[in-house]
Parts: sequence; C-alpha cells; structure tokens
Amino acid sequence: PVEIKWANTYDVFAKVYAAGDFSNWKSIPLKREGTHNFVAQIRLPQGQYAYRFNVNGSWKHDVKLPVCFSSTGEM
Repeated sequence: PVEIKWANTYDVFAKVYAAGDFSNWKSIPLKREGTHNFVAQIRLPQGQYAYRFNVNGSWKHDVKLPVCFSSTGEM
C-alpha cells in the first residue's frame, strides 16, 4: 500500500481528506496518527498520481511534494 500523509495540522478537531485521480477525485478520509499527522493507506498500482488534501473544507497541497498543473491551469 501507498501511504498518503498530511502533516502538521495543529487543529485538534481537524478533518482531513485526500482526493485524486486514483479515486476519481472522491474524498478519502485520513485517520489521525499521533498529535499532528493524518494518514491513509491506499493500494495503488505503480505510477504517478495527482492528488490534493482537503483540510477543514479548504483544498491544500503538500509544499514538500512536486506540483503539477492541468491544461486549465488548476493545481
């Protein structure tokens, strides 16, 4: 499985989801791991995937990972 991780959420009541081309952009809930991290284990074939995080209703990306843009200029 592939681990998708959102780190450094200091909101103890945060709700974090991941959505990407691997899920047809349907949100997958991440589970809290420790104090500030959220993770999900997803079985995926080897390859490259585009995805974003939804943290408390706001779309975000992991600034430590490469960013790609669609043909319409969306991240």
